[in-house]
Amino acid sequence: MIRTCVLLAAVSVRCGETDTREAPCGSDLVVVSRVLDGDTVELTDGRHVRVIGIDAPETGECYADEATEYLRSLVEGQPVMLRYDEATCVDRYGRTLAHIASDDGDVAELQVLRGLACAYAVPPAGDDVMATLQEYEWDARADNRGLWSCAKPPECTR
Repeated sequence: MIRTCVLLAAVSVRCGETDTREAPCGSDLVVVSRVLDGDTVELTDGRHVRVIGIDAPETGECYADEATEYLRSLVEGQPVMLRYDEATCVDRYGRTLAHIASDDGDVAELQVLRGLACAYAVPPAGDDVMATLQEYEWDARADNRGLWSCAKPPECTR
């Protein structure tokens, strides 16, 4: 379970005036009802959340199933802490954008470390984590971990 001190630090505020969509910013303790793919989850309140900082393989691509299953093992049915990026709360598809922390750690970091996702951000969302994620991606690439061992690795957009 997410530590109580993290829960006490959770706050809810609204996005800046330039964002016209109603979405929480700050942080929230929530429960993931199901994993949709390697970088998107659905919460018990029905929101779809896209993990900031990564791009996992799409269905049918090399390591897509592994990325989805690993994310499922980390968060499905579990309480997680969402931390919202103050710059961007909702993407063009209506998904909430957030960093997700499970009992095992930061989900984006764990996916990239295992070679199950690329470091990916659409600025300004994710700017705060890109240097770390890119370093983890370079390590995964150098070790041919996960999707980097595929005959045709993904072309990660930066």
